This record gives sequence, C-alpha cells and structure tokens, in this order.
Amino acid sequence: MPEPSLRSVSRRRLLLAAAGLTLAGCGFRPRGMAGLGAPTVQINNVPRTSPLGRAIARRLAGSETRWVEPPEAAELRLDILSYREERDILSLTPDGKVREYLIRASLRFRVLDKEGQELLPATELSAERDYSYDDNLITAREKEEMLLYDDMRQQLVDQMFLMIGRTIASRK
Repeated sequence: MPEPSLRSVSRRRLLLAAAGLTLAGCGFRPRGMAGLGAPTVQINNVPRTSPLGRAIARRLAGSETRWVEPPEAAELRLDILSYREERDILSLTPDGKVREYLIRASLRFRVLDKEGQELLPATELSAERDYSYDDNLITAREKEEMLLYDDMRQQLVDQMFLMIGRTIASRK
C-alpha cells in the first residue's frame, strides 16, 4: 500500500485544524454530564460510602451540582426510597446445575424542592442483566456479577439524574 504523500497529510491536518477552529468559534464544546439544574442537593437514605452513594457521588463529580448535608443549604432534596439488587436462576444444565443467572437492580426515589413541594413523585427505575455461570470459574463469575451490578447501578443513577434534570428544566 503506498504511503500518503506529505502534501496530503498536511492538507488533512489543515482541514482538521480549520474544522476545529470553526467549531470552537461557534461556541461548540463537548457535552459533559448533565447536572440536576440546581447547585446543591441533599440526598437522603443513602450513605456516601455505600455502593449506591459512591455511584451518585461519581455522577455529581461530573456536574456542577454539589451534595450537601444540611437540608437548609440544599436547593433540592432527593429521597432514595429504596434500592434493591436480586439474582434469579435463568436456566439450568441437564444435570441440574445453574447455567445462567438473571440479576436485577431497582431504584425508587422522589424529588422535593427546598420548600418541600414535590417536583417528581415516587418513581421506580430498574435494570437487568443475565450472565452464564460455570462452577469451574467461580471467582471470575463472582467478579463479573459484581461488575454487572456496578454497571446497572451507574445506569440507574444516570437515568435518575436525566429524569430530575428534565423535570426541573420543564418547570423553569
């Protein structure tokens, strides 16, 4: 395969630089994490050190919203009403051993403003994944299950933040 000439490489770089300058000039910037539409939020019923608390903190770290403790300092109050993770057998081998599991995570929450008015009523979100299981690879499968739960937890937190952000934006 022939190598690209110096002229075509320079032309390509020049076009890419021009496109970048055009996008920067019009105000384009890559979209970051969507915030909640409020500078501060109080989050109830979830410790910051729990897996769900860490997922929420990760999501907030990418936005302009801060997690505050005293209710008086918060523009929003996010009440985590419940969070569940469960595992069910999806299929068995002919000799009765587990072949596949179905795991689920569900998150129920509501959002209030600083006056205590309900902005978003109790809402439930859920996610599920399945994975194959092998008795010979127990440690690897346990690690896979843990990673799948982490992924579902982050998915639920992202969905929750999108719903809250849209609700707040529609009220402005």
